[in-house]
Amino acid sequence: MYTVLLVIIFAVSDGWNSDGKFVSAYVADAGLSALRVAPTPQSVCKRRLGIGRKVYVAQCFDTAYGRYCKVLLTRRTRGYMLARALVFRRRGEDERLLKMALRATGKDKLALLWLSKRLFSRSPLAGRINALFEEEAERLAEELNKKVRKNIKPLGDNEDVYILNSRLLDRYSRMGIFFRLDAAGQLRYAAKLERIESQRKRDGEVDFGISEATSEACLE
Repeated sequence: MYTVLLVIIFAVSDGWNSDGKFVSAYVADAGLSALRVAPTPQSVCKRRLGIGRKVYVAQCFDTAYGRYCKVLLTRRTRGYMLARALVFRRRGEDERLLKMALRATGKDKLALLWLSKRLFSRSPLAGRINALFEEEAERLAEELNKKVRKNIKPLGDNEDVYILNSRLLDRYSRMGIFFRLDAAGQLRYAAKLERIESQRKRDGEVDFGISEATSEACLE
């Protein structure tokens, strides 16, 4: 027993699984992601992990309460989690994760699509995943437009700077989701806005950075 524990500790501390002994997995279902002391729902929950959190799986086994995995987070933090809460980078998991994303709503949906993009960029489903991710990011931008303006307290003249540096955007930047302001001063998903601008240039259109409302006022 003591020998096994020492092997686990040294393997984890040595560059986090440098010998590949443990299989990496990612949290996909926050509703089942309780890290427990024992493989049973009646066990103490150490913590609940968010979507996208990487863990290392030492083993998986069936119990009366479903299939559980023994997972490691750090050298000292480990526990048991339902296998259904995790997604692995292997065949068939891209489809399973996409189905989960389609059933989800709001921030969970965006997080699951982000995880799909990260894990399965070469999947046959990558095109659909990217399109759905972009759609959700644009929907998020619409929601953030009102929230950000309501929460900022500019100390200077340039309100745009405060909008783009709002704390409400911080969590998304850590996911690689960035926003820009369009000609009308509205937040947009940066990657899509840049693609639209590039397409306009290829089509011979020129965007002078003037909103429609401003241009109409100039004509009066």
